[in-house]
Amino acid sequence: MEYSTPNPLPALLKYFRKKAGFTQLDIASKLSISRSGYASYEEGRNLPSIEQTIKLSELLDHDLLYAYTLSSRFMQTQSGKPKQMVMESNSYLAAIEANQNTARLLNNYKILSRDDQLLVDRFVENLSSKKQKDMEC
Repeated sequence: MEYSTPNPLPALLKYFRKKAGFTQLDIASKLSISRSGYASYEEGRNLPSIEQTIKLSELLDHDLLYAYTLSSRFMQTQSGKPKQMVMESNSYLAAIEANQNTARLLNNYKILSRDDQLLVDRFVENLSSKKQKDMEC
């Protein structure tokens, strides 16, 4: 069976780095690597070592080991190496997808005129009210 789950670590590294207020250079310095070396992790070209992943987890205040496991398996598949890792559910990818969908909706909403935003607001309120009433029945 072909493993088709995408590589989650690059997006998580970028998200949590920005959330923590670090630049790529800040993180690279703390890992004692070049900025371009760190950038290759965020771009998905290279996978950090397990030791670097543990340090990144500490620096970014987020456990990245599960994402590392998924990414390692993805990169093994891409390189044709044998797959030997045990995989579980994929909550990281679901969170990334949900955040991307939310961001897309918000960006679309922001470009609307104020009148159109009010129409959307009313529509969502009406739809939510209807859904709540349906759930109560």
